[in-house]
Amino acid sequence: MLAGLVNGYASQKRTLFEDHVEPLQNRVVEIHKDYITGFEEVRRHLKDRTRPTDDLIEFLRDRRRDYEYHRQLTRDLAVELEKRRGRVINDEIWMAVEEYCRAIADY
Repeated sequence: MLAGLVNGYASQKRTLFEDHVEPLQNRVVEIHKDYITGFEEVRRHLKDRTRPTDDLIEFLRDRRRDYEYHRQLTRDLAVELEKRRGRVINDEIWMAVEEYCRAIADY
């Protein structure tokens, strides 16, 4: 019975990460690359002392709006994890994942 409980716990933990945290992390990496591309272009314009194109400015403005959904997902995940902090997983692990989600949400 104890082995079943431990296996169930490990399975639930794996499922949490595979179904929620890992896909969100992969999406955040894609978003980060997209932002970096835009900011590198702005940096080039600043270095060359040329005005960034209206398309570039609009691109960055749109990305902020378009990616709000993903920031909200990380906020929601952090809230749900906080609700379950007292479970079998130790507080240190839960807090690390919560902090990670909040950092992404505020990015």
